[in-house]
Amino acid sequence: MNIPWREISSGRMARMVAVISTLLASGLHVVFGMQAGALWRDEVNSLNLATVRTLSEMWMNLDYDSFPALFFLILRPFARVPVTVSDAQLRGLGVVIGILILGALWLNARAFRTGVPLISIAFVGFNPMVIRYGDSVRAYGLGTLLLLLALAAIWKVVESPTPRRVGLAALAALLSVQCLYHNAILLFAICLGAAAVGLRRRHLKSVFFVLAIGAVAGISLLPYLPVIRRVGAWNFQFKTPISFAFLWGKLWETLASPIGAAVWAWVFLFVFAMVAGLWVLCRRSDGQGAEHQDRLLFAWVTLIVGASGYAGFLRVLSYATQPWYYVVILVFAAMCLDVIFASLRTGRFPVLLRSAFALLFVGVTFSPAWRELQTRQTNVDVIAAQLQSLAGPDDLILINTWNYGIPFRRYYHGAASTATIPPIEDLRFHRCDLVKRQMMSPDPIAPVLQKMTETLQSGHTIWLIGILKFVPPGEEPQVIAPGYDGPKGWIGGNFYATWAQQAGFLVQQHALHFERLRVPLAQPVIRYENLPLSVISGWREAPDTLKQ
Repeated sequence: MNIPWREISSGRMARMVAVISTLLASGLHVVFGMQAGALWRDEVNSLNLATVRTLSEMWMNLDYDSFPALFFLILRPFARVPVTVSDAQLRGLGVVIGILILGALWLNARAFRTGVPLISIAFVGFNPMVIRYGDSVRAYGLGTLLLLLALAAIWKVVESPTPRRVGLAALAALLSVQCLYHNAILLFAICLGAAAVGLRRRHLKSVFFVLAIGAVAGISLLPYLPVIRRVGAWNFQFKTPISFAFLWGKLWETLASPIGAAVWAWVFLFVFAMVAGLWVLCRRSDGQGAEHQDRLLFAWVTLIVGASGYAGFLRVLSYATQPWYYVVILVFAAMCLDVIFASLRTGRFPVLLRSAFALLFVGVTFSPAWRELQTRQTNVDVIAAQLQSLAGPDDLILINTWNYGIPFRRYYHGAASTATIPPIEDLRFHRCDLVKRQMMSPDPIAPVLQKMTETLQSGHTIWLIGILKFVPPGEEPQVIAPGYDGPKGWIGGNFYATWAQQAGFLVQQHALHFERLRVPLAQPVIRYENLPLSVISGWREAPDTLKQ
């Protein structure tokens, strides 16, 4: 068989770039696992839920996390009940899942016969946000991995709907939606892309099978309807008017990791893929080009339906989203882009062009990504260790806001009592139902203010984790009515600000000393849980100047 040397050269270059990129990306996962440190509040929440005493107790508390049951069922035997797993072991599990995602990109490239993953490895493997939250002790990484497997498996059904392929695709699809609720949106897009190819081929058997696979996966979520209804009773705390401009801003933040120029690379390739893909699809093709057309149609429909459907889902959800909401859609989009560009045109030049892009992107992002992944997830464990020696048994550790008490509960084993603002009696999970109950109470933080007063009057110390809001001189703290429905809706932020102000006013009026302490940690901490530590001491009856 006579194969031109120049064709071999371009293929070898692509493989070399893909292999080097994968090795470097794997190194970034290891860096994160070594530098991430302790678990932050969302991770502790998931760990606590996975390791409750019984499976029925886990099921009854699913509404206090963001995922279906599969991730917790997998985490449970790994962490053991009661928990004996270390933070390092949990970080290791996350690294393994992250590297398996890279492996799934290679598997998909093989399944679609597109050569090697170039664009997807560059975009996924060197985005610190994807690494940080995909490797965290949360369901995002496993859900992303399972969705990639479902993507490849359903394509195999389109090619030839054998019983084995249909069974594997149904299993992958089922597991993917059982790991992440919003995978159902992207699975719907995959099934539509597959159905489009089946209709183009006039192969109704494959259309039936892929739609049946999607239907079975969707039906499998019906048992979660009671969980979703329970969440609906209190999730107003997170809802806020959301526009597509707001969503784009949050997506921008995720795409711009680790460099802002990455956003423009994403935008350019996405727009070019949509336009060029549509142009190629509108041309008649037969013979050798039919396979490329089918592959292109599948990825093009899947990407455009998935991206628009996911944006619509977030718009309807109306949560103030954070970067981790976009992990799965970024990986999904990167895989689709890889398939689209590999299907637009074959030959030496397109392969070299994709290889050059991947090499350039990896070259400019590797070092910034390495630096960004040196950042810790939290400093709560360091504060807990600090208070272990500083706080006496009659002191009070005050935590604002209450959800920081979830990781503190894991890491603090001292004798001092703790109180949260507002007081929440169950700090295993994000008990937003209890927060709602406090919102309905006339004076929910009165017990906290009483504890603060008694601690200071008895000559003991308050150790504050978080911040309080101080009132300008001559003003009184704000008071909010139970169940208050403000101009932007009944949201938690109104209450949190008021409660923090009321506690801050007590300190202003009666404490003698307020001092911010240094948390002994040289490593940078991500902004979501980089908490200050302050000490409050002394008591005076009459208002005077607070010494800071």
